[in-house]
Amino acid sequence: MTDKKPFTFKYEKPDSLFPTPKTPVKRVPFKDIFSPPPSLEVPPTFHRLISKGDFFEVYLNKNKNKEDNAEYTAVKKSIFTFKNDLEKESILREVHFLKLINSDFVIKFINNWILNQYVYIEVEYCSYGTLREFMNYIYFTLKSKFSKEIKNKIIKEIGLGLEAIHKLKIVHLDLKPENIFLKSHNNGEDNLIIDDVSAFTIKIGDFNISRFENEEIGMDGDKRYMAPEVLNGICTRKSDIFSFGLIYLEILNEIILPTGGEKWVDLRKGNLKGMVLEGPIKKMLNKDYKKRIDCETMLKEIL
Repeated sequence: MTDKKPFTFKYEKPDSLFPTPKTPVKRVPFKDIFSPPPSLEVPPTFHRLISKGDFFEVYLNKNKNKEDNAEYTAVKKSIFTFKNDLEKESILREVHFLKLINSDFVIKFINNWILNQYVYIEVEYCSYGTLREFMNYIYFTLKSKFSKEIKNKIIKEIGLGLEAIHKLKIVHLDLKPENIFLKSHNNGEDNLIIDDVSAFTIKIGDFNISRFENEEIGMDGDKRYMAPEVLNGICTRKSDIFSFGLIYLEILNEIILPTGGEKWVDLRKGNLKGMVLEGPIKKMLNKDYKKRIDCETMLKEIL
């Protein structure tokens, strides 16, 4: 017998307790970009809807190709159809980035296709859900905290995934716990021993607003994790470091970041009074991106 507590996502969490602001939509209204979707039946391999955002809905898909020994994959289906090649290429940017990145700590690309002007992107399925769900379960359901070993694993593996992304000069631009996933090592859907560091791997996903460094960007990321320079349209890999620093701070201090107001401004001014700090957090949250630590240097301090 073991006294370790299993972690399951079958618990229902009230929306008011765990508010998760959606990533803001682009500045151009949807109605001016996409045509309304016609009726389309869900493919028979789609087992159930996992989640739905502003751009995509994600389905659990019965895996036909068993070479990777995975029973299920996840398929992102665009909510809106594209009207021309420019719109299609915009939606397919995520596919381009996923094909480029080869890391154990980034969601694995499997396939993509187009059907009735909908874009489908198939990726590996992470049955333990998102880091946000894990945090909510630990903090609010169990009223507990991460063990030091789990905390170190999360930070280390986010860092290794980000390193692989940044080596290709890709800027994620929406790094947050909702876009970080836990991949099971036993193909189970439900139970995770919450203090077992060997039970899962951290994976960074959702590259739908990512860009190459110095490309033009919009204000599309989640403002809870948005770096100050992004507000000025600057696209730099250092912005992801700032977002990562806030995730690090959130986990270390067991807090939920503000969506606005005085505390939001304080974080972007480098005012960390009263916060527990360790490792390179202060260097990651430098308000001047030119003085902010880079991923390679950061990893040397946390590994």
